[in-house]
Amino acid sequence: MEQGGKKSLNDMLETASKKLGTDPEKLKEAVSKGNINEILGNLGNEKAKEISEILSDKNKASKILSSPKAKQLLQKFFGGK
Repeated sequence: MEQGGKKSLNDMLETASKKLGTDPEKLKEAVSKGNINEILGNLGNEKAKEISEILSDKNKASKILSSPKAKQLLQKFFGGK
C-alpha cells in the first residue's frame, strides 16, 4: 500500500476507534482477524445488534456497499482512483 493509502487507513482507524471507544491497534487487529464481535463489543447493544443484522443480511450489506459514499471509501481504502 502506498504512503497516502496508509495515512488514509490510519486516519480511518483512528476515527473509528474513537467512535467505538477502543485503541486503534486493537481495532486494526480485530478487523484483520475478522472478529466483528470484538469490534462491536464497545457499542451499545442496540447499535451492535443493528450492525450485526446488516452484516449478516447479504442484500442489506450489498446495498450499503454499493452506495456512492461506500464506493468512494473503498476506493480510497484499496488505493483505487
